[in-house]
Amino acid sequence: MTSRPGRIKQIVDVPEVLGSEDEDVRSLPKFGHIQHEVWSLLCEEVQKAQQGQLTDSVGARRVEREVKEVAHV
Repeated sequence: MTSRPGRIKQIVDVPEVLGSEDEDVRSLPKFGHIQHEVWSLLCEEVQKAQQGQLTDSVGARRVEREVKEVAHV
């Protein structure tokens, strides 16, 4: 998913069978590759969202300060 607005960024195909039922899927190299791919995609979007929040809060403070200045005139 993307940040603001939430849209599907990419479909990550996961093989139906990663290993036998007795095997812990998380220990398989293929699982590690998929996990890395998903986390990389998520990290990009988290960084965008955090940057947007920083920009929004700076803009909001600026508007608030301007409103206070006008109110005191």
